[in-house]
Amino acid sequence: MKRLRLLAAAVLCLVSASPGLAADWRSELGTFRVGLVAMGEPGAAAVRAEPFRLALAEQLGVPVEIVPMRDYPALIDAATRYHVEYAVFSASAFAAAFAMCECVEPMAIANSGDGTGSFKEVLIARQGGPAGVAALAGKKVARLSGPALGGALLAENELKAEGLDLDGAAVAFDDSDAAEAGVADDWTPPI
Repeated sequence: MKRLRLLAAAVLCLVSASPGLAADWRSELGTFRVGLVAMGEPGAAAVRAEPFRLALAEQLGVPVEIVPMRDYPALIDAATRYHVEYAVFSASAFAAAFAMCECVEPMAIANSGDGTGSFKEVLIARQGGPAGVAALAGKKVARLSGPALGGALLAENELKAEGLDLDGAAVAFDDSDAAEAGVADDWTPPI
């Protein structure tokens, strides 16, 4: 909760210092809209973001609305067209939005457990499965579908750099539940 309050305070500073806002920015602004990519059902995304919405509303003193988007291109479009005042971007989505208009400012980045500002890809094998990257040669590999840089594409490029090309070996799934079911012992890859 302390992190939410700090982030809400940072948002308040940014909003109150934004050029073009009148002295009574709250009445001019009306509702503060927060855009985020809905992973799955948009209503569920809004429910997950409710503690953040409440903290922002309390700190800003204005109504706050969570605006779930279907994907990052839609969120980038909403942010660069000023349809949302705050957007929860991945690093690559932020870079794309900045390249389009230079109208976005970073407020915070996620830190890993050791304090570095990065994200990690994880390769998980079932018990008794391949013990390392080299042992994946010739095996089927389940991955999530979609063109996200931080998802399958980055992982596949890293594996290629390690000498493993997944062309034809990677089977894409729409979500993590399907991928988990797909690595069950009795799974047959789709044709």
